[in-house]
Amino acid sequence: MNVFNHFAKSAKAHPARVAIQTTGESIHFGVFETDVRKTAAYLIKKGIKPGDRVLVFVPMSIELYKVVLAIFQVGATAVFLDEWVSLTRLRLCCQIAGCKAFVGPWKFRILAFFIPEIRSIPIWLGLNKTNETPLDWVYPAQPDDTALLTFTTGSTGTPKAARRSHAFLNSQFDALIEEIQPQTGDVVMTNLPIVMLVNFGTGATSVIAPFQAKKPAQSNPEQIAGLIKSAGVNVLIASPFLALRISEVGKIENLEKVFTGGGPVYPDDATTLTAAFPKAQVSIVYGSTEAEPVSTIDARQLADLKLENGLCVGKPVDRISLKILPIIFGPLTETSLSQSKIAGEIGEIVVAGDHVLSAYWNNDQAFLDNKIVDAGGRIWHRTGDAGFLDETGRLFLCGRCKHMVFSNGAWFSPFVVEGMLRTLPGIKTGTLMVLDQKLTIVAEKENEADADLLGQQIFNVLPFQPASVKWIAHLPRDPRHFTKIDYEKLVVMLYSKSGQ
Repeated sequence: MNVFNHFAKSAKAHPARVAIQTTGESIHFGVFETDVRKTAAYLIKKGIKPGDRVLVFVPMSIELYKVVLAIFQVGATAVFLDEWVSLTRLRLCCQIAGCKAFVGPWKFRILAFFIPEIRSIPIWLGLNKTNETPLDWVYPAQPDDTALLTFTTGSTGTPKAARRSHAFLNSQFDALIEEIQPQTGDVVMTNLPIVMLVNFGTGATSVIAPFQAKKPAQSNPEQIAGLIKSAGVNVLIASPFLALRISEVGKIENLEKVFTGGGPVYPDDATTLTAAFPKAQVSIVYGSTEAEPVSTIDARQLADLKLENGLCVGKPVDRISLKILPIIFGPLTETSLSQSKIAGEIGEIVVAGDHVLSAYWNNDQAFLDNKIVDAGGRIWHRTGDAGFLDETGRLFLCGRCKHMVFSNGAWFSPFVVEGMLRTLPGIKTGTLMVLDQKLTIVAEKENEADADLLGQQIFNVLPFQPASVKWIAHLPRDPRHFTKIDYEKLVVMLYSKSGQ
């Protein structure tokens, strides 16, 4: 079924309910559906046909979803780029997608004249084109028709375009709904674009957080918390950075449910969140671009756990199959699926299920690198994450496989080290690396903290003995959620400073 139909059904059932609210602006489902259908008529008028790819470079807003839903209605494919994307990455994504049309605010359209990959796109579309007669039909999309292209978050190399078909989005919606369990009348604040589509399908009101995606640290937590209270938000679905940022203002008691994922949430974070949202069920969701959700854990359970060999992310959801395979830096075959690790053994997490992405756009190598096809034709996804299952079936994360450190016959997890270091007063963040073939802690401290004293505390808290501690002014974070250390940038920083 065309994913547009979920939205249209909600609009018919609840025309007077607010569909989207932002700071100072809102729109009801009935008016919103009419505007979407007018936008769809505008797309047809401009020559957009089923299967055409439309580059959408619009911030999270009412206008963004008018365009995306209209693209779905006419059977075209929305190519979605994040606000934080760099110019280099933007150009690469344009080359991969091969779009027929481009839509963006007028300021960006002016800048786009100086970007050859966008300037060469044949059709340019404006926003707020709602003076057309509403389109009264919906393209009968087939299950495997591509609805959406999004790009994985890797900051180096060629981006992978995740091909989300209508069937995949429907399955992902079902899986998320099963975990979120939305209720009629929920008011949901989020900074996660895909969650908005789920809200439209369930008739929930979406409140877009005033969150600065390009500069997340500059977001105002008092303003966000104020909107939660004034809009009557009872459900928060957000990145860990945003959820923790909101917690800085103190207790917010009108939230009933909080879901956070997209970055690590350690036990001390879980304690912070449950204290800030005392009346809410707080759930931590583990997943990725290609598989969301994989597992969930209640924050109160996580807060009671000690971080040792891995970070507990709960038991896998019912809709997913999961295996732990040996860590191999190269393609895996169907035979590899029979080599599952036993409880407690670290390996790579691989998953399969209807809501697990099965294809990339025009990238056979990405398929070979990230997928395994079993004897029955089922496609398994290599998450690239290291972890293990315990005897009770709980999943524990150890970080990215490519960042794991093998030394003296044992695996060491920078991810786990980061969780241990963050508990030490005076340390902002830190990680484990191999520098000059030696285990080295690289850390960022508070301005006034004593480096020698902190170094001794680090040696005391870790279950192994690193060779040294290296202090740097700032560890780079990932651009999307601002919660993970950007290891690739860190390596460049360290080796450029050392002259290597």
